[in-house]
Amino acid sequence: MNYELELIATTPELIAAVHARVPRGKVGQYFGPSLDRVWQFLRKHPDLRTNGHNFFLYRHTECDAQSLSIDFGVQVVR
Repeated sequence: MNYELELIATTPELIAAVHARVPRGKVGQYFGPSLDRVWQFLRKHPDLRTNGHNFFLYRHTECDAQSLSIDFGVQVVR
């Protein structure tokens, strides 16, 4: 099977995020509570305004056989 890859340079985005070490196979159990923490913070700081895009950033260099290193976050405009 052949895949086409496209590399695109973009500008940095501002984020509000929490970091978590997640056992492999358990991302589905962690992302909801983690994003809830971010949104709880953002509701207390409306001046950060958000465009509402959630994301997960996997830090592959910090992962091991048992766990993943993930930032769960939300893009903010300020």
